[in-house]
Amino acid sequence: MALFDHPARRFINTEMRLRQMPPVHPPSSLIQILRLVAPEDREAESAYIDQLPVAHVDRRRSDRHCHLTLADGRIVLWERHSEASTMTLYTPPAAEDGVSSISNAAQDTLFDWLMHAPGQVLRASRVAVVPDTAAAKAFATELHLDAEDLLIVTTAGGSELWSDFRVQADGFGRLIIAANGAHSADLGRIVQQMQELGNYRHLALLGLQEAQARSGTLTRLEAELLSASNDFEGDGESVLLLDRLIALAGSASALASETSWRMSATAAYTNIALQRLNALQSRPQPGHQSLDEFIERRLLPAARTCEAFDRRVERLATRIERVTSQLRTRVDIGIQRQNGAMLSSMQSSALQQLRLQRMVEGLSVFALSYYAIGLIAYAAKAIETRWPALDAPLVTGASVLPMLILVALFLRWRSRR
Repeated sequence: MALFDHPARRFINTEMRLRQMPPVHPPSSLIQILRLVAPEDREAESAYIDQLPVAHVDRRRSDRHCHLTLADGRIVLWERHSEASTMTLYTPPAAEDGVSSISNAAQDTLFDWLMHAPGQVLRASRVAVVPDTAAAKAFATELHLDAEDLLIVTTAGGSELWSDFRVQADGFGRLIIAANGAHSADLGRIVQQMQELGNYRHLALLGLQEAQARSGTLTRLEAELLSASNDFEGDGESVLLLDRLIALAGSASALASETSWRMSATAAYTNIALQRLNALQSRPQPGHQSLDEFIERRLLPAARTCEAFDRRVERLATRIERVTSQLRTRVDIGIQRQNGAMLSSMQSSALQQLRLQRMVEGLSVFALSYYAIGLIAYAAKAIETRWPALDAPLVTGASVLPMLILVALFLRWRSRR
């Protein structure tokens, strides 16, 4: 019965087996180039891997990894990372060039193909694996490694690492590994750890360049915020100041968006590099600085600079938000005060209108009463002509008070309705 696999099972299994260096036997050599490849160049890079100019007897290929065994015994490895790719050429002892390729750099067809792959070179190194310390010492003299900067460290397995970590005239760095009886599989892991240590160290230092390039912009934004804060404490125009803060917040947000990925990547690359450094468990030879000291003295300050830059950007955004909130509170309070003053003015006007209305209503009582009494007077005079005993002026005078009361009550009733 077939297993019902999760869609990610094959990916996970393949991922766990990537980045494995084949066993390394002395004397042999290895060339590795780390390139930054733009997203738009990924397809061209993949096609370039398929255009290997020499014959091969074994091919294991995926979207992110390729392992080619050539007819002469050499091995070509290609691996795609998130933003970079590595291409490695391993020359075992049985191959024609042997360890001499690290110094002679024969410009054969395969080497030309390796040198002209898509992308920008961030790191290039040549590694020589020799049998013992004596061979390493002789080879270091042949390669003219700088004696003052030369690091010689011993790993937990007894092998030795020799390098001055300088870029030579051909654009490659040099690393010599003295096997000293170490197992070939252990040598392969040491080579891989050293290469990953160098690669991730270079990728991490990209953040330092970004932080240094953007520090001027960040300092300018901080100065603008300080100026806005001083104006906020004074009598600056609130609306204009709020517009300045909104523009400043936009600039800070753009800076954070443009740099946050690189700063986060620097932190991740630094952690990986330090993990590889710890895995080597190296100890220095007398008179030479340790590999831990060399790496940490250069890598950790850069990583902390990037971390500090990232924190400054975050603090800038927080401070802008705080000042903006305070300013908006001030504007809201000012608007509320204006609204309160307006309401007070409206209330005063309403009271005046009410008083005027009441005065008009009072006058209306007399006016309506006057017209009503006039009608009563006309009626009384008409009746008096018929019945002379009726005293029309008396009737008219007697109706004045009752009419005033009735009209007043009527108008009050209408007002309440």
